[in-house]
Amino acid sequence: MEIPNLTISSRISLESSVTSLLKNLQPGQLLHASVLSDSTQNLVKLKIGTAELIARTQVSLRADQRITLDVIKGGELPELRLVKEPVIREYATDALRSILPRQIPMQRLYANLQAVYNNIMRSLPQPGADPKLPQPPLATPATSQPRVGIPVTAKSVADREMLQALQTITDRSTQPAVAKQFGPQLVQAARNILAAAIPNSSNITPTQLRQAILGYGLFMEAQLAAGQPPGSSFKGDLLQLLFQVGNLLKKDLTQPQMTQVTPAPQSTTAVMETGFIKLLELLFRQAEGGLARVHLNQLASLPAEDTTRQAWQFEVPVRHQDHVDSFLIRLEQDQTNSQGKSTEPIWYVTLTFDIEPLGPIQAKISLQNEEVSTMFLAERADSAELLNQRMSDLNQAFTDSGLTVGKLFARFGTPEPEPTPDATTSPLLDEKA
Repeated sequence: MEIPNLTISSRISLESSVTSLLKNLQPGQLLHASVLSDSTQNLVKLKIGTAELIARTQVSLRADQRITLDVIKGGELPELRLVKEPVIREYATDALRSILPRQIPMQRLYANLQAVYNNIMRSLPQPGADPKLPQPPLATPATSQPRVGIPVTAKSVADREMLQALQTITDRSTQPAVAKQFGPQLVQAARNILAAAIPNSSNITPTQLRQAILGYGLFMEAQLAAGQPPGSSFKGDLLQLLFQVGNLLKKDLTQPQMTQVTPAPQSTTAVMETGFIKLLELLFRQAEGGLARVHLNQLASLPAEDTTRQAWQFEVPVRHQDHVDSFLIRLEQDQTNSQGKSTEPIWYVTLTFDIEPLGPIQAKISLQNEEVSTMFLAERADSAELLNQRMSDLNQAFTDSGLTVGKLFARFGTPEPEPTPDATTSPLLDEKA
């Protein structure tokens, strides 16, 4: 395998035998390699994933250096090329341009999926009977779901288009027939997404929070690149939903399959089929928007340049009354002080959420040397006052956890905008016409 360098007229040839992992590389894939030894006499030792390889190159490389390789050809003899950092930033900027217009708030995804599940998918035979499709428990809302078109709150109701498509189908007593068009895999993917929400019936445990973080899919690609099975994840369930809905849209839905259960006039059948196709198209759009949201958080978790601070950004779903809320969490670690010297790591956690009756809230938590401080920003003045009244409870909770409590307070103010990936080097908008 050879790695041409675009900036130096030389190549890097791997001397060792190619591992099975490297044989499965796909064009366009980016690899991160570690230099294990300084290059000497045009030889250098690299580590790609778990594989340690000897490479021949005229490029001067030093030990502990990190390089990025772009796969330009796969197969038995894959070809790689060195990638300069500006090119990597361009990749991230291109991805951001594609993601931003399509991403949707997670609450919107949950509300639409819950409406479809409650009005159609629930009438299907439960897929848990199939041992290949284990059925996760689906948390039951505190109150019954509203009939289609009758929302309880703005957060608990689906989009108007989704409700109209459901109304078109359910008003004509065709629900059982329509439900048969959904495959068990699609129902299972929908259940997995809804079941991922943590029930808010009691205090959320550290185990529940840890499972939600690990199951988000933030490290899905990193696990695959390392040859590890990714396991179940929210991102994987979204991909499964997208795949299953896409397959249904490819099928010939104009055949009168749904009329075999309950004969209906041709006009009703046509309306029913149109509503079903519209429903699938909306589901596909929702899955795309949710997946774009995950990708946005993954981009925001990429290491920043020229900084020792590493951040991880993800969202945790929590079932609140009759709907699912999404809590945006940004976890950061910094190991330098204001003078740039290494210190004990400081951990920062930013928690952003919007639930009633508090409204938009942002909590900023810092932890260093077992001392914790927390500041709350509340968009509503009465919410800030309510939070300050409960600070003694938070103080006691931190103390019971063995932490030293620093500053704890809440104030009225507008929460900071959601962090987005850095695109300052490559603008998202091209001003040239």
